[in-house]
Amino acid sequence: MNVFDSLNIWREERGLQRTVGNIAGNISEELTELLRANTVEEEIDALCDMIVFAINAIEAKGYDAEVCIEEVLKEI
Repeated sequence: MNVFDSLNIWREERGLQRTVGNIAGNISEELTELLRANTVEEEIDALCDMIVFAINAIEAKGYDAEVCIEEVLKEI
């Protein structure tokens, strides 16, 4: 099982909808947390939270986030 599978299970267990909603607000909040972080652990937490929000937003648009990331990696 990979991280994408784990996130799908996490969303299903909590009954979370795959909606974009206020993704910009969520990522903005995490960016603020990143900028205010006092430890590396706080920085990593904020970055990981942003990744989760981004994956959820990609999948809310009907795309497979894992495939999207693989395609981005081919381009960079």
